[in-house]
Amino acid sequence: RLLGVHTVSVVRDREPAELAKVKERLRALGADVVLSESEMAALQEPLNVQGGGRRIVLAVDSVFGASGTRIVNQLVAGGTYVSLGFLGGKGLALDVTETLLFYRAIEFKGFRTSKELAAYSEGERADLWSWMLDLYERGDLKAPEVELTEWSVGEDGSELEGKLVSAIEKARGKEIGVPKQIIVFNN
Repeated sequence: RLLGVHTVSVVRDREPAELAKVKERLRALGADVVLSESEMAALQEPLNVQGGGRRIVLAVDSVFGASGTRIVNQLVAGGTYVSLGFLGGKGLALDVTETLLFYRAIEFKGFRTSKELAAYSEGERADLWSWMLDLYERGDLKAPEVELTEWSVGEDGSELEGKLVSAIEKARGKEIGVPKQIIVFNN
């Protein structure tokens, strides 16, 4: 949004009230269009972002599988599909057809932050973090919602175990929309 890029966000299916909240939150963060996976699957024709015939030239996907296949099929000829993780789980396949590869010439790339940052000099990394911190301080970059689990030295060990197990179960669970779990050990 800061650079004039228009976006379409695709989110996992969820209850209608929860989906409405997620859509509202993502639009407030700058998304132009927010669709659930089911809404994406139901599309009968290519998406047109912001009118004027603007089609999708870049897809960044962290789920892969059937969802990724629907996303890659929305790209214009010569578009680029970037996979930046596998939140969908192991063993999911992206249906890459000869039409996508040869006739539409879609380019497929993987992105790993650690690999990309390794190519930066120390000064370039410092500049990047400074830029991101500035965006955060101005309110242009938002941190994800988190849930803190705190434990202080001297606190009952069984209480700690209960807190840790609860945080880990939330983090590993399949429930959608659970905040990131952060465990803080205080002295």
